[in-house]
Amino acid sequence: MQLINTTAPSVAYQMHKLDLGSTPIVKAAPLPDGSAMNAQIMMAGADRAKRVSFAELFEYQPPADTFKETGVIKHNIISHSELANAFRSIYSEALNAEPVYETYAIARDGLQFTGRIAFPYVAESGRVHTEYLVSVIMRGSYDKSIAPSGAYGTDTRVCANMDIFSGDGLWKARQTADMPKNVMERLRESAAGAKQVTCGMIEKYDRWADIPCPDMLFYSYLGILRGRNVITPTLFSKALNYWHACRAAYDAGERAGLALHGNGTLASAFQAVTGSLHSIVPNSRAKVGRSGAATMITDAVAATGGGVEGVVIPEFTLEDFAQFENI
Repeated sequence: MQLINTTAPSVAYQMHKLDLGSTPIVKAAPLPDGSAMNAQIMMAGADRAKRVSFAELFEYQPPADTFKETGVIKHNIISHSELANAFRSIYSEALNAEPVYETYAIARDGLQFTGRIAFPYVAESGRVHTEYLVSVIMRGSYDKSIAPSGAYGTDTRVCANMDIFSGDGLWKARQTADMPKNVMERLRESAAGAKQVTCGMIEKYDRWADIPCPDMLFYSYLGILRGRNVITPTLFSKALNYWHACRAAYDAGERAGLALHGNGTLASAFQAVTGSLHSIVPNSRAKVGRSGAATMITDAVAATGGGVEGVVIPEFTLEDFAQFENI
């Protein structure tokens, strides 16, 4: 892991308000390359925004804090780069991983910013699923329009227009005198949550990657998801088409692109229901509803050990799903 010399850090890594304690400062990761799925920050409706690297983000420094007549801080401002350093360093420590990429966007001439940092997760099996990185998002502002905020997951959504910002463990801290302390507390809680929730879900996906799911079992699995209103008719059709396209590519001898999810495993089945819909849901953002239901139904299929080649469909029960509405 590339750490920063905390005795004499360069200007971009100096921490003025956020106390990292014993947590080492981790060096910024490069921008994502073209192969990184859902890496870039969305720019829809953000005409005056632009994507920037960490080095460019550092150039947008904050104005001075404002104070009440009593001398108490009225508007406590943390620089965008300092907040990014805190996110990167705390999550690196909690996940014991070095970020693979990070990217940012600034809006309103630098008064607002948002960012994403992605970390790999090595499953207990030793595998790394590059399509399921631990994604951490953040945002903040110098003009009090956006409080310092963060979230995590494998399917985080963030847009430079500041209207789209979603993930697990969403938090924000008001820009008051106690804001630096509150940010650090929430950040550490968030990093611990990512390790438990997101990494736990990736472990599920990793186990599903070893469970066979031939076509007949997939049709049954997909039918249950549709029959219990977990997915709509449109999503049902898209998932089925995606499954067939992936299987065809795999059978043709390809091993990249769509063929990555054509190997007939339960992980590929789950990907067909989620990735093909541009709505990856391997997280627990919703304990009930579509995300939670899809995950739990997949777990029920996994408990059978999967299917076998041919037309034999294993028996499994869904009695535990009475808690879900419309399922």
